[in-house]
Amino acid sequence: MPRRRNRGLDLLDDAIDVAVDNLFDRAGEVVERIRDKQRAAVPEEYLRQAFTCAACRNEFMAEQVEMVHLTNGFCLCPNCFKFLWEAGKEKVRYLGRKTAEQRAHRQDHRRTTPQRKRAYEVLGVSPDATVAEIQKAYRRLAAAVHPDIIPAGASSAEKEAARAKFEELTRAKEVMVKLRTAAER
Repeated sequence: MPRRRNRGLDLLDDAIDVAVDNLFDRAGEVVERIRDKQRAAVPEEYLRQAFTCAACRNEFMAEQVEMVHLTNGFCLCPNCFKFLWEAGKEKVRYLGRKTAEQRAHRQDHRRTTPQRKRAYEVLGVSPDATVAEIQKAYRRLAAAVHPDIIPAGASSAEKEAARAKFEELTRAKEVMVKLRTAAER
């Protein structure tokens, strides 16, 4: 059974479809204006010349093509132009959906991933604490959770929790001291 998609993504897909359709409608108007200017600028001698479609390699007269490059003799016939236009539209839709799905995945991941505390929160000091205050707070907290003071009969989960807390304290102290010493220079 196919996985049911998130209702929010369904709404986003609909919004992407509308946005892409509007974008390509407006772009189509611009392309038509450019094509009309280009056709008006084609010299008379080129109107009797056959142009080769760059995609299908068939030959067409100037009035039969969608776009033409006068200097190299290549053009796009109406069928190839329509195919490329629709392919571009689908590519933009695909990229929009992929981006939306990636964003939703990141948001889901953020909800399930516990937020890390900031270094000063871990140590219980103010964000602008001095190096001496940081060291004092670290020593006080590390003495309480150091893995070596855990009783020998403690469970492995308690020992692992103490080790993890001690490593968190050590990382927080190192980060804060590094920031303070860099700021003092």
